[in-house]
Amino acid sequence: MKNVLLSIIIALSCTTLTVAAMKDYGANQIKERTYVTSGTVYNANNLTNLVCVETEDGNMWKFYEREFHKGEKIILLMDNQNTENILDDIIIKAKAL
Repeated sequence: MKNVLLSIIIALSCTTLTVAAMKDYGANQIKERTYVTSGTVYNANNLTNLVCVETEDGNMWKFYEREFHKGEKIILLMDNQNTENILDDIIIKAKAL
């Protein structure tokens, strides 16, 4: 039951992030360039606002924001920049679950 509830929360959060990003990027670019991933914050520095996340597929990302805390589950809306290489992808938005 807990996994089903978490899946529903992730799906709703992804929809919210995608709609918000469409306003910034435009609908066509969103469909072609973005994807959603989820992970856990493994470091959150309150002095520098640096947040480090490990996604479920093992990739590690960092960004600057002060709303997140160590151990928190989050989702990331990513922009692939129209490339195959994941190393140049950028985080558009992040949201706690």
